[in-house]
Amino acid sequence: MSETDKEINTIVYTNGSYLQTYPVPDGPEWRVATEEDIETIEAPNRLLRAGLIEDEWREEQMPIARNTVTAIDFGEEGIPGTIEQWKAYWLALRKWTVNNPDFPDSSKRPVAPT
Repeated sequence: MSETDKEINTIVYTNGSYLQTYPVPDGPEWRVATEEDIETIEAPNRLLRAGLIEDEWREEQMPIARNTVTAIDFGEEGIPGTIEQWKAYWLALRKWTVNNPDFPDSSKRPVAPT
C-alpha cells in the first residue's frame, strides 16, 4: 500500500466536529481519529437520518389511514380493523414526531389495524 493510499484511508479529526480522510490537513489541531471520535460525530448524523426516514414513513401512512377511515365510513367491506382503530392509528401517526420519546425508533412505530 502506498503512502497516498494510507493517507486516503486515514480519518483525521479536529475540534470534535469534523472528520476528513484526504487530503490529510496540516496543523497541530488535527490528529488521527479514534473510534470514539468517529462515534461522537456520527451518532447525531445517524439519529438525524433515522428521523428523516420515520418522517417519510409517517407521511406515507397518514393518507392511507385517512382513506381507510373514509372507505369504512362509506361501507366498504373486507377492510381489517374498525373505523375507531383506524382513527386511533391516524392520531398515533400525527404524534410520531421528534416530540415523541420513542421517535425515531422504528420498532416503536404506530401499528396499523389488522
